[in-house]
Amino acid sequence: SLFEYTIDEWFDAEIFELCLAHYDEAPADARVQMRAFANRQHNAFVGAMYSAPDLADAYGILLEKIAAAGVFDDEVSREYLPRKICTDALQKLVLGPEDDSEYLQKIETLLTHGADPNEPVGDGNSLLCIARENDWTDTAAVLEKFGAKLPDEEQAEADALAAEEARKAEEARKAEEARNAGEARKAEEAAKAAEPKSSRIRRGTVRKLGE
Repeated sequence: SLFEYTIDEWFDAEIFELCLAHYDEAPADARVQMRAFANRQHNAFVGAMYSAPDLADAYGILLEKIAAAGVFDDEVSREYLPRKICTDALQKLVLGPEDDSEYLQKIETLLTHGADPNEPVGDGNSLLCIARENDWTDTAAVLEKFGAKLPDEEQAEADALAAEEARKAEEARKAEEARNAGEARKAEEAAKAAEPKSSRIRRGTVRKLGE
């Protein structure tokens, strides 16, 4: 009966989520309706990103579930992930004309919704690299605010992180060696203290009376 609900129109996202949980069992006509609804959710998410962030978040949650349910194949499902949608929109916006006063606000909105500022564009460059090369200082500042880095900066950061992890590992190794050495010394001292007096006399550690 839930699948029959798909024949007309979706009015309740919770009903849709119930159907998603049993998508593999859905009849062909229900799957067609579910894919159509998924497309509408995609378009609604794109439209709401700038104008209604709260709605965009709600649409985004459902899009994540659509992608996970196998409504589309893996490649198409990836295009339905909110982060991928925002990243594609960000690249299109930054590389397109700066045609209105809300240009920077739109960039920030996309970044707030999870767009990846370090995702390479078609030629392999980063958005920050392109912005700096073209002296788009305001755009570059917004991208950097949300973690954009030049490729060499990313590598330098990765190298620094690796070096720090190596330093911590070496310190931990030395501390472990020192701890083991201390424990061995304590064990040796305890063993000496536990030896019979006659044994210590033979080893010259206790003087006999009159010596």
